[in-house]
Amino acid sequence: MKSLKMLLRFAIVGGLILLLLIPLTMIRGVINERSAYRDEAFARVADSRAGAQRLVGPVRVVPWVERQHVEVVDAKGNKKTEVQVTEGHWLQMPASLDVGGEMLPSQREVGLFKVPVYSWNGQLKATFAADDYPVKPGRSYGQPYVVLGVSDARGLVGTPDLRVDGKPVRLLPGVGVASQVGRGLHAPVAGFSDSQGGTLAGSSIELQLRLDGSRALSVVPVGDDTKIALRSRWPHPSFSGAFLPNERRVDAQGFNAHWAVSSLASDAQAQLRAEGAVDSQAVTVSLVDPVDAYTQADRASKYGILFVVLTFVGFILFELIKSLRIHPLQYLMVGLALAIF
Repeated sequence: MKSLKMLLRFAIVGGLILLLLIPLTMIRGVINERSAYRDEAFARVADSRAGAQRLVGPVRVVPWVERQHVEVVDAKGNKKTEVQVTEGHWLQMPASLDVGGEMLPSQREVGLFKVPVYSWNGQLKATFAADDYPVKPGRSYGQPYVVLGVSDARGLVGTPDLRVDGKPVRLLPGVGVASQVGRGLHAPVAGFSDSQGGTLAGSSIELQLRLDGSRALSVVPVGDDTKIALRSRWPHPSFSGAFLPNERRVDAQGFNAHWAVSSLASDAQAQLRAEGAVDSQAVTVSLVDPVDAYTQADRASKYGILFVVLTFVGFILFELIKSLRIHPLQYLMVGLALAIF
């Protein structure tokens, strides 16, 4: 009879544990709902200000058009000559690329949520070597231009200062035919002496800009030799992407990180020429909140059933050792208190 009562006791406790899965599931639903509201707050800031920024370039673009006379046969078997037009472009990556600047952090409040944002005072220096372009019958080259890819151009504050070989050059919206760069800006540079091809002279480019963004900044190392230096007063950075910093300092006053990436180690140039996505090769710095309440609550809720089971096992052992009866309602109230906690 005693064994039957103990078996019944275990069955009741097991049933209460299964019953407590209902409030635990409801609590996890509330946490997920609040997390969704937080993501909506991030999206609202990105829509009204600027989202996470990705910088590609600068790169030089040389468009070309090739016309060839080809002989075709129509449906009646008659031969005729048509002009076949092919358009394309060359991409020239910088021999050296230096990217630096300070990320000035702040926070935007949307209801109960705080979204980390930044203003990046960026400086870019790039050098391009002289490059030979083939002379082909029927091919003519257009005006070369330099392209800078910016994922969200709304974040540009004022007019960036671009200098090519020390001379100021006006930037224009769009990236022309270099669609693989994404969105961004471009500016014409000195072209060929003969539109049929030849040698495009080397040049140096300096760019200063202020770029607003939220949460993260990514830089794609497209140079043969790319050096990146980023600093900020934000004390909790998250470094991700294809390359981690070679040198970094993170303390309560902020962070200072340096990267040195060679084209021998990065596939960014090949992916860009193949018109593929280069996000996987980017260097990324994210401004994160290490004490996010909803992330901690979500992690705690995953172990909720474990806390309940351990507590109930302790109660059962107390009953067995002390021979004291604990009412099932007491089990239930303690379980609910743990779930809410």
